[in-house]
Amino acid sequence: MLDELQEIYEFLCTTQYLKLSQVNPKVRESHPHAYPKNAEQQYGGWGHNPGFEGYGPIAMITAQGALAFALMERCDIEIDEERHLAAYDFLQRGTGSNGYLWYGDSVAGDRNWADMGRTGTSAIAHWMSPHREHRAHALRHAQLMGEQPQSFPDTHASPLMGMAYGALGASIDKNSFESLMKANRWWFLLAECPDGTFAYQPNRDNNGYGNDARLLATGVTAFIYSIPLKGLVMTGKKVR
Repeated sequence: MLDELQEIYEFLCTTQYLKLSQVNPKVRESHPHAYPKNAEQQYGGWGHNPGFEGYGPIAMITAQGALAFALMERCDIEIDEERHLAAYDFLQRGTGSNGYLWYGDSVAGDRNWADMGRTGTSAIAHWMSPHREHRAHALRHAQLMGEQPQSFPDTHASPLMGMAYGALGASIDKNSFESLMKANRWWFLLAECPDGTFAYQPNRDNNGYGNDARLLATGVTAFIYSIPLKGLVMTGKKVR
């Protein structure tokens, strides 16, 4: 298993953006607004694959990368600390003072908020960080989700993934998780089918939505319901 994790780590290193020379010059023509204006912009992030809405590093994938590094380190994979911190810096640049994480590494505004998938993913990534000072940033994310729980089932691109990460991120703060679940009780009640499975209706930019919509919704709901059981290190299981 460690060999496979090492291979994944090496792949993540090759795909993390750290220098302008990694950017295809043709991006200036195809996506001029997304081309980095300087060496610091977008530094440390991960983004879309080329050819598919490829507008550079974005917060959601960068948060997943930071989380992957944090979990790999717990499995004794040697992580380049500079790379890992660069990913966290990217996420922090994109976070407003209210704790909301925008698409990239610039803030949407100190009072703005919308779909919370990115914010939840960054919360759990910062919470699992080997650097304890990152926990304050994680809590700021989680508390915002508890204060503004309305958009929980309405996340962008992959709503079910956003719900899973949103609930996971909010769960690091008990009150925030309870607020999120209470405010969205209606969704869980209306989404449940007579046979006990859950269904999800198409949302904005539902990439991958298809015949497996019920399977995905059921799996995500089961995961969310299991969070208080603390069966995973990410949900609070104590490490032996």
